[in-house]
Amino acid sequence: MIGERIKIIREAHKLSQKDFASKVNISLRTLQTYEQGKVEAVPFPVLKDIAENFHINLDWMFFGDGLMYKMINEQLQVSPYFTEALSIAENEQEIENCLKQFTKGKIIAKMFPESENFIGQMISIIFPKTERLILFLYRVLKYIEQDSLEIKNEQYKEFLISKIENFDLLGIQNIGHAFTKWDKNKLISLAESLTKNECKIILDDIAKSIDILKSNLDFLNKITY
Repeated sequence: MIGERIKIIREAHKLSQKDFASKVNISLRTLQTYEQGKVEAVPFPVLKDIAENFHINLDWMFFGDGLMYKMINEQLQVSPYFTEALSIAENEQEIENCLKQFTKGKIIAKMFPESENFIGQMISIIFPKTERLILFLYRVLKYIEQDSLEIKNEQYKEFLISKIENFDLLGIQNIGHAFTKWDKNKLISLAESLTKNECKIILDDIAKSIDILKSNLDFLNKITY
């Protein structure tokens, strides 16, 4: 029923009936009758307002077909496995974890465009440039993971860059890797290409970011420290 789908939209956006009704220019009483299925048909202008305000797919609104939300960017291609994971999630935390993993993976891929289709692929050449930088990022994140300092919300990008800058190329962290000044400068440049919010996403859950790096590049799974 359309009334049930209107309620799903409202609850998905965590809006009270009063706030939702205000956003789509109908009375609270009218919304209540729609959600309770007490009208034969919801007027099309109301459905159109709901769809436009909340980016809802009209096929889903009328028939329950397809995804609830329409594509805002028509060029965006979302993996069917990702949408399936969202559809079977049992609670909000599972959805949040799925979104975090997807987003972190996209940001990491953005940092290393030299490796075509980097997610899920291994580069056959032994330890090429891109793998060196990925490993360097891995070591920096492990270094940050051990740091108990709190990061101020507006300083995520500066914090990440400072940790790369302060990585001791002559210290114990670099034993067995031989990272160079070129590696450091290149990784700083890649970090500078990220937005503050992208840096925040990477640093918000360091362990998850490290897991994504390790799960997508086999050679990192051989590293135990």
